[in-house]
Formats: sequence, structure tokens, C-alpha cells
Amino acid sequence: MRHRPIEELLQEVAGAADPEAAIRRHILDFMEAIAESPGERWQPGTPLRLFLAGYNGSGNTGADVRVCEMVRQFKAVVGPELLQPGLLMVKEHLPRDLFAEVDLELGDLYLPVLLAQKLRAYHGVVTCEGSMFKSSHADLFTMLMAGALGLGAAAGKPAIGYGADAGKMTPALSDFVAEACRDAFVISRSGASADLLRDLGLRVESGADTAWTFDPAPPARAEELLRAAGWDGSMPVVGIAPVNPFWWPARLDPQKAREMEATGAHSDAHYGSGVFHTDTAESRALYARYLESIAGAVSAFGRSRPVFPVIVGMERLDQQACKDLAERLGGETAIFAAQDRHPRELVGLLRRCRILISSRFHALVTAMPGGVAGIGLSMDERIRNLFDESGQGGRAFRADDPELEPKILQLLESEAEWHGEAAVAAERTTAREIRRMGEMGIAFADELRRHHPDLPLPKRPRSWDSHLPPLPPLVEDLLARHA
Repeated sequence: MRHRPIEELLQEVAGAADPEAAIRRHILDFMEAIAESPGERWQPGTPLRLFLAGYNGSGNTGADVRVCEMVRQFKAVVGPELLQPGLLMVKEHLPRDLFAEVDLELGDLYLPVLLAQKLRAYHGVVTCEGSMFKSSHADLFTMLMAGALGLGAAAGKPAIGYGADAGKMTPALSDFVAEACRDAFVISRSGASADLLRDLGLRVESGADTAWTFDPAPPARAEELLRAAGWDGSMPVVGIAPVNPFWWPARLDPQKAREMEATGAHSDAHYGSGVFHTDTAESRALYARYLESIAGAVSAFGRSRPVFPVIVGMERLDQQACKDLAERLGGETAIFAAQDRHPRELVGLLRRCRILISSRFHALVTAMPGGVAGIGLSMDERIRNLFDESGQGGRAFRADDPELEPKILQLLESEAEWHGEAAVAAERTTAREIRRMGEMGIAFADELRRHHPDLPLPKRPRSWDSHLPPLPPLVEDLLARHA
């Protein structure tokens, strides 16, 4: 298996009746091969090289922020001199300053082959994608995350899923995750995800996301950007972070790829590398109704009092959704987009909002440390889990709710009644999640010691606050107030 040319493997995928099943077979074959020839192992006196596999480089603010904070936490737990991380880049849209001391590895090979090569060269793997185990986005993403964990575990190296979400999976994908990850270790970011993964027989602990500790641009920079967009300095800012919830899941489709190459067909739905978004009359109608519901509610709210709506594109992929929403809001609404703004600026803008209406999980997560009151429009279980665990479930709705517009409008018009409580809940949630993040650091250190008892980790108390990266002043103050 290890000697088969990449071209042969790709031809096998392209000609398969079920191309994703072919990829799963390739990953399992590589797991057998790497068990026989695991490659590099950590030796005392050398840096620990960890391969971080995720969704970085796509221009996704949430992915970049959360992995940036993982790296900072790992350096704090392991020691900056001992840790030498490498990061998988799926594309090259990466804020390099957030990963200044990280080796960047471009995913320019057939990914099962690339993962097998890197897992032989590194001493362990950490999978970083938040939507790690689910079919709601793309089975291919989950296959690659599970494959990375499986390859690392098969090589007898640390294989850790960090801050993972789990949701509904197809039976074939669920079986693959159970088989590939049976010897890995997963730290979930919600209790519901942990329960689902335990049901698959995985070794799991509950944890958190890691974006809570991110330090954005100062408020003055956010206000400067808002003023340049027409803000008068006093109007309440209503932020909106839209997506297209209805062009998921994306699927690998070699036939569509061939047709697109020959005639240009399907190009509007092309995600990349032979993967295509869902594109049907029903999905387009649901998307239009979702945008019209948001725009209708925000416009009606703006007619009753002065507000300044802004649209925040958290990923390059959201560009069209931002434009489509702006048109429905009158075309002059300011758009701050990932392709134009640094993650620190985008998060700074989110924290300057009075209310944030969001279908982006990380828009809500990074805004909440600033006490921003959120309204969640969910496309899967992530936002629902976040709001439910925060005691704020009444402000999370499904993106396809037929009553979405009146529900958003009712909350906007009554915001004076719930805003204060929501702001406090956001701060308390942040404090709780950062404690969980510290507990994740303890579990991470324990797993490294399990594989390498001689690893000279810094001596520190076994407490959550001793396993965090350096914290911004706002977060330090928040933890003190919500002890």
C-alpha cells in the first residue's frame, strides 16, 4: 500500500461508485502500514514535534483564532523551548503573525498520503477542527480528522482531538470514526459531544473551545473602523454574522468535477478539490428566506429606533452571504470581511456590538468575553449547545425556522428587558469555559506523559489556572469577577 503511486490512488477514488468509501479504505490501509513503520519518535533532549491538523489557511477566522490559542496554551503547558508545532494549511490564506513560531505544512498532496507522511515525521498529532465528528458540513472533513488521529495512534504516538464537537454522522462515517479513533484520545467542547463519542467507544473527556482567551484589537481600533463606515459614535451597533446554512453538507463528486472541467457546469457550487456544496431549488429557497428573515427583522427594528447594523464575514466562504444580506438591508450596510480584516480587528468589532445575530459559532464565542448579548441562528448543534449550556436557550433558533423573522424581531424590540441578563450570562459562560480550557490543559499534559513519562514538562500545580496561556487583562478581570 505504501508504495502505490498517488496517481493510482486518485484514479481509484475518481472511478469509485462511492469515492469517500475509497478514501476511508486508503486511510485504514495507511494505518496498517504506519503501525509497521511509525517513523520518528521523541527522544529526551530534543523538541517535541506535534502536528496540528485542522482547517487553517481557508480564511476562517474562528479556525485561526482557536488554533492560535491552542498553540499558546500548548507552549504554556509543554514549555516554549520543548514544543515545536507544525500546522497543516489546507490553503494559504493564513494570518502568519498568529503562527509566527509554527512550521507551516501546505496540504498540497492527496491528504491521506500527506497525513501518513507527516505522522511518520512528527512525534504526535493534535486534530484542531472544531466540527470534528459530524456529517452536517462534509464527511470528508471528519474522515481526515479521524484519519489523522487513527494514523497517529497506529504509530503509537500521542493522538489527541482537542476541543472537538460531535454531531449526527452517517452510519458509514460513524463506523469509520469508531474504528480509526479507538486508540486515540478526544477532549470534546461540550457535554453532548462527549456523550456521543463515548457511545462510539472512544476515550473522551469533556472540555471547551479554545477561542475564549483570544486578545482582539483595542476598542479604539474597532471604533475607528466603525466611524470610517459611517457610525456616529453613539448609535447601538447590531452585528450580523451570516452564512449560507443550506449549501451544506458538501460532498466529494468526481463526476461533477469532470463536468465542471469540461463545460463549466456546477462551478457556483464548487467548494474545492472535487467537493461541491448542496445546490438545489429547495436549498436556494431556504437560503433566501433565511436572509430575508434577518433583514426584515433588523430593518423593522431600525425603523423604531436608531441603530447601526454591520455585517461581519467570519470566513472567506461567507462573502456571498454578506453581499446578499447587504442588498436586502438596502445595499449600504457596512461589511467587515475575513478577506479584508485581520482576526484581531474582526473580533474587536464583534465586541463593540450591543447585540450580535450570528450563525457563526466563533463570532459568538469571541464576542462573549466582552459581554455581548447574542442571538444564535443555528445550522447544527454547536450554537444550540453553547446557548443551552449558558442558560440562554431562548435566544437560539434554527436557521430554517418558518417563524424566524418575528422571533428575531421580538427579541430585538424587547432587548432592554433581557440585555443585562444576557451580558452577565456571556461573561459567566466565558469564565466557566476558560476554567474548562485549563482543565483540558491538564488532560493534554497527562496524555503526553502517558506516552512519554520522561518528557520534562514544567513543574506546576495541578490546577486549571496553571494550565492556561497568558491571559488578556479583560479576561483576567472577568475571571476575578465571576470566581
